[in-house]
Amino acid sequence: MVKKNESGLVTQPKESFLSPLEQKAMAATGVMTSMMEAVDSATGEKFLIPRGMCTATAFKRRGNVYYFITAAHCAGIAGPTQGDMCLPEDSDRGFIRVMPWKWFIDLSEGGLSLSVLHEAELYSIGHTGQGDDFAVFKVKLQKPIPVMPLALWDPRVGEPVINVAAPANLGKQLFRGHVSREYFSTRGDKDAGKVLFQLPCAPGSSGSSIISQSQKGIIAILNESISISSTTDDGKEFVTQLNSAALPVSRFVKFWKLSEKGEYPYPAFVPLNFQPWMLGLEDIPELNDACGNCEGCECHSKKNIHGR
Repeated sequence: MVKKNESGLVTQPKESFLSPLEQKAMAATGVMTSMMEAVDSATGEKFLIPRGMCTATAFKRRGNVYYFITAAHCAGIAGPTQGDMCLPEDSDRGFIRVMPWKWFIDLSEGGLSLSVLHEAELYSIGHTGQGDDFAVFKVKLQKPIPVMPLALWDPRVGEPVINVAAPANLGKQLFRGHVSREYFSTRGDKDAGKVLFQLPCAPGSSGSSIISQSQKGIIAILNESISISSTTDDGKEFVTQLNSAALPVSRFVKFWKLSEKGEYPYPAFVPLNFQPWMLGLEDIPELNDACGNCEGCECHSKKNIHGR
């Protein structure tokens, strides 16, 4: 018998169209928001300026502390860069400049509620210039959430996958797709070993986990959209997305093991005096007033992020 509500409309059934794996992935994934602290030059009051959004997924738990995996480019810039006057002794191998932001993770269903932000602490970060576009944040949570395990092997062509991400400030969404090509490496060493997926993505999807439906674990970390641009006869340009590109889980496992031992070879530092030119923000007066000058070794803290 069909049930109707007071308006005479058919009552929507309560069944879910999400599989248990998809429900788990939705609950383990959050929207990561970065914010930069600035000072009002007139009042001296501090305020936060939103910098951007990425996606992060819980993959490990120690008590009430959860570890979320995301992309390194959401949190830092591979150095050296313009203006550096004091570099670590191993600067020939490069280092990572971690932006002095505050990070928060929203685990709500929509992923866009500012009232339920959980403060996140950067635990470890990879060197994007070396192809390690990974970062791990730790978050203390009062209520337990599921964690997505790491898969045992890398993606294979045709393997069905799911992805929970927050593209284009639209909140958490579920996507279904498959592996379309293994170990894409035609664009240079930086992209060597990436995997291509038939999955949509946009700014905000970076750092999201791609989960194998057969292995029921994370097989790759999404960090790029592969697209082409075309121009019509009347001069209009449009972009067509072809694939999502991601780094396979084996690459993250190698990075994670080194980080846990404090042996990751590329040190990460936080600027003590943030400079607006680092992010092209010279035109924001509040930032210029708050930051002051940065010279020599005072540009970076001496403590390495890794292995804390």
